[in-house]
Amino acid sequence: MKDHCLQAFQLRMNKISFVLFFTVFIDMMGFSVIFPIFPETLKIFLSQSGDPVLDQFADWTRILLEASSGDRSLFVALFGGIVASLYSILQFIFAPIWGRISDHVGRKPVLVLTSFGSFLGYVIWLFSGSFSFFVLSRVITGTMGGNISVASAAMADITNEKDRAKGMGMIGAGVGLGFIAGPPTGGLFAKINLDFLKLVFPDLTFTVFPASALAATIIALINLLMILFWFRETFDQKDLLEKKKFIRF
Repeated sequence: MKDHCLQAFQLRMNKISFVLFFTVFIDMMGFSVIFPIFPETLKIFLSQSGDPVLDQFADWTRILLEASSGDRSLFVALFGGIVASLYSILQFIFAPIWGRISDHVGRKPVLVLTSFGSFLGYVIWLFSGSFSFFVLSRVITGTMGGNISVASAAMADITNEKDRAKGMGMIGAGVGLGFIAGPPTGGLFAKINLDFLKLVFPDLTFTVFPASALAATIIALINLLMILFWFRETFDQKDLLEKKKFIRF
């Protein structure tokens, strides 16, 4: 009986570990999936006119360039760097915030919220026919992508001192594999033609490379469902009840 209970507990921990691994994998994949298609995406958006967010980013870029503003290639490079940095900056800001919140409300509620937010961000990317919506999608996914700290904390919850290094290694592997899988996924799916969607949904506007965005959206949805149905709260309930009384940053 004791061995059976131990095996059941170990199976549950392995399932949770896989969900956490997949969560950080999706975060990093979502960050890097746009790498191969970003230059062409940026080129198409820069050819548009009348987008207030695009104009604002362009003004910031010209201010930073100052005397070199006449160099078109330098302008495009800096403009792309500013847009691309949005995700990382927001992830850097919100990672400790999500971690702190999870110490008070539990790991699962935060992971559900951030995973849903990431899914929503990818949906917006799929339908981002304008630069404004494209930036909005990166802002949302960057903000919600800070859940790596929560996944790391949850992994620490379910591992003892002996297995903790192994658990954190899984988190690190998820980050690394996400960076590896993201760019080829974005590049391969960019070749897929989804023009039939325009016939099915004629009133909707899709992004420049909709297949890449659709792939990221589907994977994010799978991750959300895994957290909802496979992930169980790992935080100690007694500590959780005490910390819920007062949240302080």
